[in-house]
Amino acid sequence: MYFVSRLTLGQSLAQKISDLRGVEPVILCLKESSLSTCIALAAELRAWIYPLLIEPITISDESQTIGVLIESGEFCPNPEMSNYELEDLQSEYSSIIQDMQRNAYGSLNQRAASYGVLHKEALNGRVVIICGDIIGDDMLISAAQQFLRTIDTQKIISLAGNADVNSSEKLMLASERSICMDVIPNLFDDDHYFEQPDGYSDDEKRQLVMNIPQYWK
Repeated sequence: MYFVSRLTLGQSLAQKISDLRGVEPVILCLKESSLSTCIALAAELRAWIYPLLIEPITISDESQTIGVLIESGEFCPNPEMSNYELEDLQSEYSSIIQDMQRNAYGSLNQRAASYGVLHKEALNGRVVIICGDIIGDDMLISAAQQFLRTIDTQKIISLAGNADVNSSEKLMLASERSICMDVIPNLFDDDHYFEQPDGYSDDEKRQLVMNIPQYWK
């Protein structure tokens, strides 16, 4: 499915779950490129936004991403790898992986600081909406599940514009209610599905996230 813009996609998704308007849900944005969609969604639903910040841990010698480090400091393994493969690589590249995780954590702290103060405990007792505009990476969903594992959520809902088959199925398993505007076997790059480019700069998106209640409708 094609969309006019990320903002109109967010507005369309809000119409699908308009019953949540007024409960002040928290939108867990799966990737920063989806922030404009989440901002429009939050404005319509009177919701908060929590960007899920991750850094990939990739072993260059093997051209293999073994997982991602989450802003909370948790490591999420690549769901496409077996435990045997992961343990084998962790054993062989132990010191390299430790260095990469330290560097990733420093980078994540800097990125998190640009959004003000992020406390995952603020999601306790809330309706959480896992959201992304175009989702074709199972690792994003696995990271969201890992991040939410220690959170006592009221309910988890997932929303997407377009998703591939695997991601669509994983979103359904990760939430009590899942809505994808379209399921596409082979996705192109994200921008392909939008007629208009992203209307906000990165700095503007960060400011909107921090001050989203000012834009509630």
